[in-house]
Amino acid sequence: MAKYRRKSKRWSPREDAVLISGIQNEKPYEEIGGELGRTASSVAQRIYSLRHKSLAIPPLAKAKPQKAVRRVEPVIKASEPEIKAIADDNRIWLAMASGVTSAFLSLATLVVILIALMT
Repeated sequence: MAKYRRKSKRWSPREDAVLISGIQNEKPYEEIGGELGRTASSVAQRIYSLRHKSLAIPPLAKAKPQKAVRRVEPVIKASEPEIKAIADDNRIWLAMASGVTSAFLSLATLVVILIALMT
């Protein structure tokens, strides 16, 4: 039977000391993780487990760091009047296309009626 392999390495006492000193100096999790070669989420998880083992880790004085918000830049950089003009042009083309379609269908209906009357 295969043994269970851990996905991550264990925390050493030296890493715990670096972690605790980083928390006491109010360093962000990303910075502490960078020093230890670990992710910010693994640092947060270790802090949580150490606090519940009754070790002297002070609670955070400030709020947890927020996730970065990804901003999407618009593909077309145009002013509002230009955007309105483009929208108006699109409406004109749509109206023309629907008019042509309506005329074609009316003509087709007329042809079908004429064929029906001839027979």
